[in-house]
Formats: sequence, structure tokens, C-alpha cells
Amino acid sequence: MVTAYSKEHLEKYDVVEERYADNKIPDAKQIRDKKARELRKEGYDVETERYSVFGDYVYTIDAKKLKDNKTLKTYTKSELSDEIEKAHRTDWTEEQIDEYVAPFIKELHQREGINMSHHDNEVRRINKGRTTIEDVKRINKEKDRHFFDRDTMRFFKSKIEKDQLRFGQLIDDKYFVTSEQYDKDSPRLFTVRRFNPKEGSINTVGEFQEFKRKATARDFAWCLADHDGDVEKCREIIK
Repeated sequence: MVTAYSKEHLEKYDVVEERYADNKIPDAKQIRDKKARELRKEGYDVETERYSVFGDYVYTIDAKKLKDNKTLKTYTKSELSDEIEKAHRTDWTEEQIDEYVAPFIKELHQREGINMSHHDNEVRRINKGRTTIEDVKRINKEKDRHFFDRDTMRFFKSKIEKDQLRFGQLIDDKYFVTSEQYDKDSPRLFTVRRFNPKEGSINTVGEFQEFKRKATARDFAWCLADHDGDVEKCREIIK
């Protein structure tokens, strides 16, 4: 579906609309996401969606930019955080997220006169007061629990899906995603976990290995954050 814009709208904005169907374009979603990142760097306001047509997915881009806005928008701290959160609601890798976020951090530094030579310093500044996966590992160990022990992780062939966390921050300071694989002939499936800071424990939310796709598990975790941990409601929304 293509939007019909008014003449006035088109005089005011540069508009980009693109559709990528996975039954016609290999890696349709990855191509769409790359294009979206490029447009955001150019100062476009970008919205992406996915819809199904007879069982096939179509990935969309709808973007606009004021015609006289030819440079990267100057972002406040709040806007930077919003952009980072948008990035982490995608399937991008950590490297792709870093690539996208870098110009916003640079712009913020220039605006605030911050002179930091290492990305890790910015990560620590943004993470101040937030629960990160490294905090979870430390507290779990301090409470004499063994979720992250090497032998435990190896037994379940378990991985922490860090690329689903912005700067390592837990979703809503509670949730993160792991993946496990029964054996080499079995698929790697995904589980949503909840951290209890008082006990240092890690609990499964929903079912163990409930999700076939990492993105679905991540969306389920965000839904839990938005709906006060209501598992059944989020199952209805996500699946």
C-alpha cells in the first residue's frame, strides 16, 4: 500500500516509501533495516512495519524529512535514548546498533562539550542507575547462585542474547533473552528470563525455549515490560 500525500505535504517534506517482500527479495528484512538506518543518519523520521500477505511477510519503510533539513538533527539526551531503544527493538546486531548510534553520540558530545575518547565511557554514563547484564551476573554470583557458571551454560548450550539489550541494559531492568540448543541436530530456541535483584535469581517467563525466533522473544519481553508482566496477554499480542 502506498500513501497518497497532499501537494502541500510533498512541498514540505522529502518522502521515501519502500516495500520489501520476503517471497521476492532474499534477506528482505535485513535490506529494509539497513536502508532505515541510512535514512535516519540523513535526518529522516523513519517508521518501519511488517505485515503478512497470504503467509508471506512484507517489510515497509515510511520516511520523511523537512526539505530544508539537510543535516543530522541535534538530539537531546531523551531523544538519543529513544533512538537507542528503537534500534534495540530491531533484529540488528551489536555492530549494526553501534554503527547507527555513533553519529547521535558524537552530536551529543559536540553539543555538551564532552571530550570522551572511548565508547565505553559513554556506555557507563548512559547506564548509570540502570541494571545491566553484567550487574545480573555479579549479583547472581554474590548470592551463591550458578545460572551463569561456565558448566551450567555449557550443559544447556546457553547463550545470552546481548544484541537484544541496549548497551547491555535489561529490558525494563528485569528481562533479557537467552537461547539454548539441546544438541547439534536440534534448533536453537529462545527463552525470556526475569531477574530478581533481591534474591539474585533468574526465572523463566512463560515456557523454556518457548520462542523459535529471537525477535519474537525480544518483543515478548518488551510486551511484558509494557503490560506489568502479564504473560497471557502478551502471548495474545505477540503470537
